[in-house]
Amino acid sequence: MNQKTIIFITGNHYKFQAAKIALKNTKIRLVQKKMLCLPEIQDESVEKIAKFSASWAANILKKPVIVSDGGCYIKALNGFPGPFIKYINKWLSPKDLLKIMSSKKNRRVVWVGCVAYCEPNKKPVVSIEKYNGKLALKSGKNIYRKDYAWIDTLFIPDGHKGPLSEMSTQDYMKFWGNGFDFLLF
Repeated sequence: MNQKTIIFITGNHYKFQAAKIALKNTKIRLVQKKMLCLPEIQDESVEKIAKFSASWAANILKKPVIVSDGGCYIKALNGFPGPFIKYINKWLSPKDLLKIMSSKKNRRVVWVGCVAYCEPNKKPVVSIEKYNGKLALKSGKNIYRKDYAWIDTLFIPDGHKGPLSEMSTQDYMKFWGNGFDFLLF
């Protein structure tokens, strides 16, 4: 089997493991690389952010890369925080966000996940997955993972009883592993 090596630009262990599981038994070999200086444009669109980052990394490394980005769009907050999750995780706790949401009746959330693939000097190709759900009334427990984002303790995907943080590691990986199959071109 002739494998194609693709560099996955991420420092997130779970993102990398989910992608590896999703691409198991394929002709794709993923290699994780952390790029501390990966530029991230400021935009409300996770697609534009992921495309820019993937194109930049592919051209710098001179190799095929994938980049993933996500956004949490809370309906009652007009789509806030959107793709600015990293900053919200840094500045606010789950309790802070629940306090902001305390007077809101609409707790609907759309999580948008984007995977961008790019080869050097080519246009990026993307896959976008949307997950509907709701924001919990209280922060869930982080049962299985030691490092997590607050969204994991608050986002309850439709069809699930609890937040992502309470899913088994296997279910968590399956959930976040969606969106990589477009690489099987």
